[in-house]
Amino acid sequence: MSFDEEWAQLRADTTAEQSTRTRLNQLPPDTSSGGGADGDLAYCVDTNKQAAEFIENHLGPDTHKAGVSADQDTEALTGATGTPGYISPGKLREWEVTGALRDRLDDWQRHARQLDGRLQHELNGLRGANTAFTNQEVETQYRLVSLSRWLPKSPLHDL
Repeated sequence: MSFDEEWAQLRADTTAEQSTRTRLNQLPPDTSSGGGADGDLAYCVDTNKQAAEFIENHLGPDTHKAGVSADQDTEALTGATGTPGYISPGKLREWEVTGALRDRLDDWQRHARQLDGRLQHELNGLRGANTAFTNQEVETQYRLVSLSRWLPKSPLHDL
C-alpha cells in the first residue's frame, strides 16, 4: 500500500468515526423506552401508588433512621456539639481527631437532609402525578358526558 492510499484510508476512517461521535441532530432509535409514535408510554395509578407508599413507609423512615444513628454514634465518640465535657464527655472528646469527626458529621447531616428532601420531593411528585392523571380522567369524562347531550340518540342506545 502506498503512502497516498494509506493516508486516504486513515482520513476516511477518522471522518467516519468523527461523524458518529459528533452527531447532534439525531438520536439512534431506542425502542426500550416509552414515548414517541412507536413507544409504549403508559401510566399506572396502582404502580405509582405503590412506589409512593414504599417511599413513605420504608425508604424515607429508614433513611432518616440511618442519619440519626450516625449522629448518635458520632456524638458517643466526640460528645455533643456545644455542650460541656462533663455533660456529654464522648470517648474521644479531647483527641485531635474529634474536630475531623465533627466536620464529617456536619457533612453527613447535610447529605442526609438533602436525601430526605429528595425523597420527599419524589413522594410529592408521585402523588402529584396521580392527582393530575385522575383529574384529567375526570375532566375527559365530564366533557364526553356533556358532549353526548348534543348528539342524536342512536337506535342502539336503548338496547
